[in-house]
Amino acid sequence: MFGIIDIVMILKNKVTGIEIGNANKFVKYELDRGSDFTWVCFLPQRTTLVIAQKYHLLPKKGNLIVYEVPLNLIADDPNITRKAFFSLVEDFESVYKGIIDKENIAFAGISVGSMPAIFIANKYRSKKIRIICSTAKLGEGIFGAFAARGIKNKCIKNGFNEKSYDSVLNEINPIKNIVNLPEDIKIIISKFDKYIPYAGGKKLAEEIRKNKKKAKVYKFYFYGHFLTMAKIGFLNKKCDFFK
Repeated sequence: MFGIIDIVMILKNKVTGIEIGNANKFVKYELDRGSDFTWVCFLPQRTTLVIAQKYHLLPKKGNLIVYEVPLNLIADDPNITRKAFFSLVEDFESVYKGIIDKENIAFAGISVGSMPAIFIANKYRSKKIRIICSTAKLGEGIFGAFAARGIKNKCIKNGFNEKSYDSVLNEINPIKNIVNLPEDIKIIISKFDKYIPYAGGKKLAEEIRKNKKKAKVYKFYFYGHFLTMAKIGFLNKKCDFFK
């Protein structure tokens, strides 16, 4: 609780140098469950499909299109991030054309995966979206997160501050992609999140509520990032959190 597990994991990863995932591109999986409903899910960074399935971080019902996000989605140069997002748009356009029932599409984004989920959901018609631990602006998140100290220092060395970083991502940042989201929205933010600062998630949730009055916001006041993921997995295993 209170983000202690987050701090331990941050320090542990720094020591071990764990790198899981593709460095440069989104990796896509399509799981046909014989349903007329399709979920498009974007996983946290360093989280594979196998890990997401193991910890119950995917919807229990419906066909699945799952994206593992690239390691460089959070880059020391926002132009790299921007390029990754627009390569995703090109890929998803072909995916969208292949979905037969376009009235039955939903999106889910967890942690860093919430950014591409919001970005794509704002461009395509859908029934619902689930947003778990997102920030309002990536640069703001990088410069405010305990977990992002290393990438923050690299950004500064490359000549970027919080404002200039986000100016490159102006059309991509979540807070700029909420007008066309569906009405059925669930947002999860955690108070002691050391990966995605609470302030940014709160700001995004408030802005979404202004545009989408029925959006439901759940605040986990005593949880950090990892405990929130564990809680979502537990709830989803019991009763399908994503529905």
